[in-house]
Amino acid sequence: MTAWAGAEPVYEGENKIYYRLSDGTMGNEHWEKKGQDWYYVGEDGHILKDNVIAAYDDNYYVLDESGRMLRSQTVFKNGLSYVIDESGAAKPEETEEELILREYASSIITDITNNSMTLEEKCDAVFNYLWVDLAYDQTNETDGNIVDSAMKAFDLHRGNCYVLLAKAHYLYQAIGVKDMVVQAVGTNGEPIGHWWNLIKIGDRYYHTDKTPFAGFAGWNRMTTEEFLESGKDNPEVNYLHQFDQTNYPRS
Repeated sequence: MTAWAGAEPVYEGENKIYYRLSDGTMGNEHWEKKGQDWYYVGEDGHILKDNVIAAYDDNYYVLDESGRMLRSQTVFKNGLSYVIDESGAAKPEETEEELILREYASSIITDITNNSMTLEEKCDAVFNYLWVDLAYDQTNETDGNIVDSAMKAFDLHRGNCYVLLAKAHYLYQAIGVKDMVVQAVGTNGEPIGHWWNLIKIGDRYYHTDKTPFAGFAGWNRMTTEEFLESGKDNPEVNYLHQFDQTNYPRS
C-alpha cells in the first residue's frame, strides 16, 4: 500500500487509506478497496472515473471507466501515454519527443523563474510567459495528443486551447507541479472542444486556463467556485467552462 500512502497515511481498516494534510486536517479524498481493486473517492464521496488523477501522494494514477485503478500496463489516456507499475503509480512514457520537450521546458523555466520564488509565484510566471509567448489560433490538428500539441507550441508559438494546455503541462512539470487535463462538457454531458489545466499545489487544486476571450485575460489559479463565477455573465465563457465536477478532485 505504500504507493498510495503519501507522507502521512491514515488507515481506516484494511480497505481505506485517507491522507492527513499539511495543516493537520484530514483530506476527504481517499483510496477505497473493493475486492482486489482500488478506487479513488472524491471529497464529495463520488468515485472518480475514466481519468488520470494527481493524487494526494503526488503520484499520477490512471482510472478506468468504472473508476478502478489500473496497474502493470501502458495506456494512452488524456493525451499522453502512461507507463503504470505494479503499485499503480503512472509516469508519462519516456519517448525521445518527451525528453526533448522536458529539456526545452526546463530551459524556459530557468529563464523565467528563480530559486527565491514560491511555487505559487513560479506558477504565475508560467501563466504570464504563456500569455505573451503563444498567439491564439483556433485551428489545430493535434487535439488529443499532448506531445504533438506541445511540439507545435514550442515550434510555432501559436495554437488553440489544447496547444496552450499541452505547453503548460511541460512547464508545470518542470517546476514540480502536477497537472490534470480538464475537458468542458455541454448541457448533455458530452465533451466539447475546450480544455484547460487543473494544477496541484501542495494540498490544493486550481483551475488555470490561458485561452483568451474578449474581455478576459485568462484564468489563473482559481478554485472551482471562482472559475465558474468569473464567466457566468458571458454566455460563451460560461458554456465553455462547464465540466463534470464529479470526475475531478475538488478545487
